[in-house]
Parts: sequence; C-alpha cells; structure tokens
Amino acid sequence: MEADSWGDMVAQMRSRGVVFDAGLTDAEVAAAESRFAIRFPPDLCAFLQTALPRGRRLPDWRAGDEAELRASRIRTNASGCLPH
Repeated sequence: MEADSWGDMVAQMRSRGVVFDAGLTDAEVAAAESRFAIRFPPDLCAFLQTALPRGRRLPDWRAGDEAELRASRIRTNASGCLPH
C-alpha cells in the first residue's frame, strides 16, 4: 500500500474515534522487533510508522509495559508478526 493510502486509512480511523500518536521511527521499530524477537510484516510496519494507534486493547510498541506486552498483548495482537 502506498504511503498516501496509509494516511487516508488513518484519517478514516480518526473520524471513527481512534486516537493516534506519531508513527514509530526506524529505531523504534528495530527496538520493538529486537525486544520481542518478532519481525513486523512490511505492511504493518509501514502503518505503524505512519501513525501509532492508541487504546486500551492495542499494544503500545513505543512505551508499553514489557511484562504486560509479553504476557498478553503479543499473543493476541501480534500473532501476525513473523518470528525473528
């Protein structure tokens, strides 16, 4: 998907009440992938670098509690990620 399309998707999601932070940097993506021994699929990586969705049921790849992410969120929300 093209970068403009990700922006359009984020705008549509915002219009439905989804809150976003600034997208992840290359360094933040690399840190999350290393910390959790995963590899984000290219499309998910591109989306997360466009804007980082926030919410109670969404993993906070930037500043989330590592123990909590490991215990529950990664198994359910990152199941599409590739093993490192």
